[in-house]
Amino acid sequence: MRGPVRDVSRSHRHRARVVGRVFRSGRVFVVGTRIRTADPARCLDDLERRRRYAAIAGHEHYVGSAVEITIQRAHPTAEQPANECLLSIPQWDFNWQRIYSYDATLDQVPVANPGDVVQIKCTYNNTFSNPFEVQSLLDQGLSMPITVKLGETTLDEMCLGAFLVTY
Repeated sequence: MRGPVRDVSRSHRHRARVVGRVFRSGRVFVVGTRIRTADPARCLDDLERRRRYAAIAGHEHYVGSAVEITIQRAHPTAEQPANECLLSIPQWDFNWQRIYSYDATLDQVPVANPGDVVQIKCTYNNTFSNPFEVQSLLDQGLSMPITVKLGETTLDEMCLGAFLVTY
């Protein structure tokens, strides 16, 4: 039996809220202004090799408000759920970024097999109800939310998952 995840941030105590909507315009990732709905960005990885997940991290910037990483198994065993949550951060905090490792031996950590799908789901809040967005805008001398695009600065946005895997 798998043990609990270690180092679960303080956000683990909070409940998820309806938060963000991501729009795609051609190849451009865009989060519009005043967006706060339940249509998150999703990225799927259809696995070709068996993987054991020893540690996991999610990453967003200031407009980010939640991260969830799951496995959808094509052929679960009796011990495996068809859908398994690997990481859930229902209230993202840019200043509280961690890598989360399972409190289990490597033969007990979650496993994904060929044909399984790993999904990362990020939600966003580009409104004044997001205190990180408010502070970021004030720091830039802005008074209203701006359209956010994919990028590396904190006023840009991204949706990343980092994995420590063994094969």
